Amino acid sequence: MDAEDFDRLVGQIYDAALMPDLWRSVLAVLKRSIVADGVHLLGWDSTRGGDILAVTVGDERLSSDAVHHYNAYYGAIDPRRQIAATSAEGEVIACHRHFNQRFVEKNEFFQDFLLPLGFRYSVGVSVLRSATTDYQIALQREIQRGPFEENNVALLSRLTPHLARSLRLMEQSHRLAQMEAQAANGLDAISLAIFALDITGRVLDCNQQGDALLRLGEVISLRNGRLVPGNNRENATWLAEAVREVAQTGRPANRLLPCSANNGNRHSLTLLAANNSMKPLSLTGMNVRVLCLIAPLDKRRIATVKQLMELFGLTPAEARLARALAGSETLEDYAREAGLRMPTAKSQLRSIFIKMSCDRQAELVRIVLAVPAVRDPIEFVRNPA
Repeated sequence: MDAEDFDRLVGQIYDAALMPDLWRSVLAVLKRSIVADGVHLLGWDSTRGGDILAVTVGDERLSSDAVHHYNAYYGAIDPRRQIAATSAEGEVIACHRHFNQRFVEKNEFFQDFLLPLGFRYSVGVSVLRSATTDYQIALQREIQRGPFEENNVALLSRLTPHLARSLRLMEQSHRLAQMEAQAANGLDAISLAIFALDITGRVLDCNQQGDALLRLGEVISLRNGRLVPGNNRENATWLAEAVREVAQTGRPANRLLPCSANNGNRHSLTLLAANNSMKPLSLTGMNVRVLCLIAPLDKRRIATVKQLMELFGLTPAEARLARALAGSETLEDYAREAGLRMPTAKSQLRSIFIKMSCDRQAELVRIVLAVPAVRDPIEFVRNPA
């Protein structure tokens, strides 16, 4: 492999860190360059006992039955694994250096498993190891090709540090993506509408509640990409000035938004300076400086019937009653609207007290309101309030 092809392959290796689907293309180039008949990239998670990455190119003969037999029996007696277990990270192992023809002729693994599949020679390396994971690459050759040449072994050795860095970057980006997804789910579970703003008030991102308010267009709207509270010019002027001041001073600002035209609900608006951990977003052109939090004052989301059933073991009827009481309905009103006799409603309330370990209605309401209301995505689309 000449210098230009080597540099091109190294670039593809690092591209695969952010786009794992490219690993198959990387292995295909590696297979041709080292003159192999098959190549595997395997990442093993020892904490949960399973693969976290498994990419194979060129080993179509390794059917599901062959893999099953290897996992069930032959893997435990594979002499190559015993050598790999004692090797150092990044040390390339060529099997012909360890197992001569006499060994192969007498070894059960080679005679009953590998040779019948048409393979004999292999070269492999434990690319990246940690306390919980192990990434390995193995290349196979058919019997008639002979062992891997020294220049091919040397090429794999040169590529191994790049493979290790790429896999490490892939793990880090995967963890960051998981953290971002978890944070987004947490933001969507609360009743606050949250907007990330730059210093000019331009919206860079928002959670589901924020998106719902923008689609409604009554409490808050967008004008030239910037937040505008309702149709009130005074509030719009205040918001633009307050965003700049909060970004510069770090002191929060608050504003009561007027009632919406349709339902008369009021909302509070709070501006907070973004903390230092958000500054790296400027590297992607997104310099988050202020968080805008909008909360409903006259109506708040309440935990779903499903949540209350799962958390406290309530029946569907009991969960509906608990939600109604948390929503400021009286026991008498709920009984009348639900078509219940008061003794039945009181019996349900007593059962709720027992299951939720409380003895007063005010305490029941406090507990229900403390539960973050999390709806299924389909339910949220139907009823974003």
